[in-house]
Amino acid sequence: IDRFPKMVYADQELLEQLDAIFAAGFVFVRDHNDFISGIITNADLTSQFGDLTTPFFQLGEIERRIRQCIGAVFSVDELRQVTRKPTLTSVNDMMFGQYQRLLEDRDRWQRLHWMLDREMFIEHLDDVRKVRNHIMHFGARPLDDAQKNRLAKFLYVMRYLNPMP
Repeated sequence: IDRFPKMVYADQELLEQLDAIFAAGFVFVRDHNDFISGIITNADLTSQFGDLTTPFFQLGEIERRIRQCIGAVFSVDELRQVTRKPTLTSVNDMMFGQYQRLLEDRDRWQRLHWMLDREMFIEHLDDVRKVRNHIMHFGARPLDDAQKNRLAKFLYVMRYLNPMP
């Protein structure tokens, strides 16, 4: 038993306390009246880390899979024409809105040989784009369950369409 456990105040910056939390496994939190109001553990930090990073990893995988599918079917010249970026060197230079523009065209969509409704896919891709923009622009509020669900479902579809090794 630690007779003098680490104490922090609720108004202190959490990031500044990470080393102490990791070293001791926990810290007690005191409120403005100097009463112990809570505890932060390594498990709390791990859970929070997972909540914060999972969408980043999901978006990265979604984008890798979309790029792999597009890169296997379309030439760089076609991608330049669609994106209106003459300096584009590969599918890796594209962004979500440009994937949408590329795949909105029925003829290009058919070249992918995906047995999905094109309009529904584009709509879901746009939802993912919006979630991506929220995350990457550090939206003030965390993702809600519906946004998390959209990412997970779209990633599931992309894994089905492109089972990468």
